[in-house]
Amino acid sequence: MWNDWFVDVGYGVHADQAQAEGWVRILASLYARGREDELIDIFLGPEDTSLVVEGYSLEYTYRRGPKIDERLFVLTPD
Repeated sequence: MWNDWFVDVGYGVHADQAQAEGWVRILASLYARGREDELIDIFLGPEDTSLVVEGYSLEYTYRRGPKIDERLFVLTPD
């Protein structure tokens, strides 16, 4: 999960984005090889998405808050 600040309240706008993208790339390298860029695009987007990757279900949810967007991947075995 990444709590993405889209309003600067002292932490900066999109604080920790590079770190969050790094974690998504690690997730992809372990469970969705070759789909790293696709997962990054999903993770930075505003639409809930479901994928099946190498025997796992990968659910992405996006929730807009007043100052923070919650971006979450959940991986579960099929």
